[in-house]
Amino acid sequence: MDYSKFLYKIEPLFEKSAQEIKDNISLHDQILSSLDELAVSLRSEFNRDLIRQSSLLSKLLVVKYEASIEDLFSEIVRCLANAVADNDQNREILKRNVPFLLTLKSIVDQFDYEKDADEHFEIGKRSFILLRNLYIQDVPQDQSIKENILNSFYRFTHNNGQALITKWDNEYLLDVTKCVFDLISLFLDDDQLYNDPQFYDKNVPPYSLFVYILNEFALLITHMKDQFDTEVENNEQDNEDYEEPATLTILILTSEIVEKLLKKSVQITGEDDSLHSLSLILDGLGHLENCDFQFPSKLILLRRYSFIIQCMTSNLSLDLSANDYRTKLPFDLTIYSVEKMSTMLLKALDDKQHKNCYQICALSFIIANKLEAKDELKAWKKAVDIKAFISKVCEKFKYVDPYLYIPILDLFRKSISLLDNINDAAVLNSLWNLLENHVHDRLDMISDLSRFYKLLLNKIFAVEYGQTLFDSGVLNFKKIYQSDPVLCMSLVSKLSKPMIKEKKFDELNVFLDTSINGVQGNRSVLAELFKSFGVYIREFSLLENISSEAFYIFDEKEKFLELIKEVVSSKDTQSPATLNNMKFCVGMIISNDNIKSLFSVDFLKQLDYYFSLV
Repeated sequence: MDYSKFLYKIEPLFEKSAQEIKDNISLHDQILSSLDELAVSLRSEFNRDLIRQSSLLSKLLVVKYEASIEDLFSEIVRCLANAVADNDQNREILKRNVPFLLTLKSIVDQFDYEKDADEHFEIGKRSFILLRNLYIQDVPQDQSIKENILNSFYRFTHNNGQALITKWDNEYLLDVTKCVFDLISLFLDDDQLYNDPQFYDKNVPPYSLFVYILNEFALLITHMKDQFDTEVENNEQDNEDYEEPATLTILILTSEIVEKLLKKSVQITGEDDSLHSLSLILDGLGHLENCDFQFPSKLILLRRYSFIIQCMTSNLSLDLSANDYRTKLPFDLTIYSVEKMSTMLLKALDDKQHKNCYQICALSFIIANKLEAKDELKAWKKAVDIKAFISKVCEKFKYVDPYLYIPILDLFRKSISLLDNINDAAVLNSLWNLLENHVHDRLDMISDLSRFYKLLLNKIFAVEYGQTLFDSGVLNFKKIYQSDPVLCMSLVSKLSKPMIKEKKFDELNVFLDTSINGVQGNRSVLAELFKSFGVYIREFSLLENISSEAFYIFDEKEKFLELIKEVVSSKDTQSPATLNNMKFCVGMIISNDNIKSLFSVDFLKQLDYYFSLV
């Protein structure tokens, strides 16, 4: 491409006034045609370098924007947008030209989606595209430019957010919105953004509009089944031709924006706005979850909505210093009271038409985080029948996404205690069903899920009555505990009495075997082992017609004795709990005539000796 010819053809653009060019129709049309040709040529990587080397790029940047030649300036913007695409050197030239950037700001601030395409020659759309191409890798480092440009993006959202919701089928508005929201998301990747209170004052996010879009566009997606079915079919034929629907793209970008703002602890402020926003996001989450067809990014959106709700209601996203201005924003976590959240949770749970598992998950997270406070725990138990709640969740909450179960298991755990246990075999049976069929096989997928799973089972086995556990049919759900020695120890403590009564010696011996073998690689649980074995020995001693064949320790007496020797001789294993539980365990053998009769005199003497050393 000979750029000297271009220079010649558009030279009047740099020499004549805007009015002179407008009045000379043939000259105007010649320049317009030449700029159009130049824009097309700049799709070539070679030509993007050539426009810089020929000084034409610099010349284009000095043209002043005037309304009388808006169509020509629109073409200049188009040329520049192509010139900076994948060209770092051209980008740097434009980034250093502050007057030109401020001109772009003045153009996009006046964007009118109803007039831009026709009356304004797409100058607004092209300016946004130029800004995206300019900052696709790095946001401006100059604080003033950064503030001004992000402010323009928010202004666009303020001016067009409502129209976007009501005119969602306007392709031109959708295209520009995709570009602007992509830019906002890019800018929010800057670590320094919102570190300064003055920056916040000039760029308060239009949260209410973002939240409305999250709700309304989620609802729109549910009515696009035919479109997604067609696109999936086309996608299977030629993957490269697939183009994501604009509605979905905007929904994804909006969720990114809100998530990134919350990660910076830039919160929605004001009680009414916050509660209303939470309700809208929960509704949007419900729309997506209960959509009866699959679409790209569905799982990503469901998890992101859930995370947004968690951040809104906990403000855990940043560990802010006491003097950080964001800690002083008028944001009050107490507005998310247990009473209000439990009402929302029960509403989601009682909806027979919809699954609402993600809503239940998000609300469970909020409530579980509040139950550390005694007053909140009391309010939760007053608002909800815990047994009915657990039963209903176990009946309804069966989903493929393993993340969903983490807050549910945490809420179950925090809802029960020694004084307020479940004590209902049918409810526990429902819980075992849920854990075995929907949770256990997913434990390896997420470490947090495994952690909360074990915490819950440890709590239940600790606070529930042994007979209730036995009646709940827990023995029929071996998969949920059989590979965990600590859980087996807990079950030995709780189930020895009913299992021995029902003469289920073989099944009980499996628990005992798993327990004692589990200690081999983890001496920190010796206290739990001796406690459980002591309870087992005590219950076994109450049997009439005791036989050595049924008594587990008779067959494993050498292994049992070795553990006792180790505790007595090694300070590493001599915690107070371990020593006390070991004395309890050994004492149950040497003080009970029925049990003593099963062992040799030599074995009993050794036990007496070790007992005397503790």
